[in-house]
Amino acid sequence: LQGDEIHWNGAVGVWIRMSGEEALKALSGIWTEKSQPGKRVFTLEDGTLRADDSEPSDVIVKSDGTLSSVLNEMPATGTLQGDEISWDHVGVWVRLSQDDAMMALAGIYTEKSNPGQNIFTISRGKLHSSTDDHVADVSVTRHGSIVTTLSDGGSEGELQGDDIHWKGDAGVWMRMSEADALASLDGLWTQKSKPGKHIYSIKGGQVWGDEFAEPAKISIKTDVAIKMTLAGEPTSGQLQGAEIHWAGESAWIRMTSEQALGSLSGFYTERSNPGKHVYTIS
Repeated sequence: LQGDEIHWNGAVGVWIRMSGEEALKALSGIWTEKSQPGKRVFTLEDGTLRADDSEPSDVIVKSDGTLSSVLNEMPATGTLQGDEISWDHVGVWVRLSQDDAMMALAGIYTEKSNPGQNIFTISRGKLHSSTDDHVADVSVTRHGSIVTTLSDGGSEGELQGDDIHWKGDAGVWMRMSEADALASLDGLWTQKSKPGKHIYSIKGGQVWGDEFAEPAKISIKTDVAIKMTLAGEPTSGQLQGAEIHWAGESAWIRMTSEQALGSLSGFYTERSNPGKHVYTIS
């Protein structure tokens, strides 16, 4: 030991003592419980610890090398053991691998300042937007930074609980609940390969189609997975921005207002008394 340095014999070299700030920077990233990987996710950045089910709390590195914070509304002391943090009453955290971090990131997001106006989906390392055809790669660094290219240029963000905080002017995205994500599907859809040939109406978790004998049920998970059940037969799919991609490589696209209005053109009559009154929409 030479001052704040340890000089090792051989090829190991010299170790220097890190400051508290340097240690916290090295600990930055995405963490999860060792006993239940991925169930709960914690992000540590700039000395602040965030979880999706609790308020942010400060993390302090003490002179003895232990960590101090507030977890589950109780003071907690942690010890760094390799790439794990062992907390005295919380258990052991491990750093989330980049693959697991990408799985935790997958979901449906919207702008926190204007919920529902624009919808973004992240899945399988791809970012899709409901407002344009922009598709970008998404990656998560070892220290938890999210790197992608938004429509206005390269961007870097941080996962903070269920929110993504982008640097610069991109703002904050929040993860949509399953109920809000399902409601965002409401509207008229058509096949991407043959626009207008078949029209599907989604409303309140049901799908009506001109080729369906009865309404189908539809559900969506926060990881963008969609399931539609028609006559007891399930079909799986995935939301990608403003498109629904079904198994079997078929895809639906949302119809514009003009397309939807054009689809209404035709002659109509009352179902209860066909032909007595005739109505035209054009």
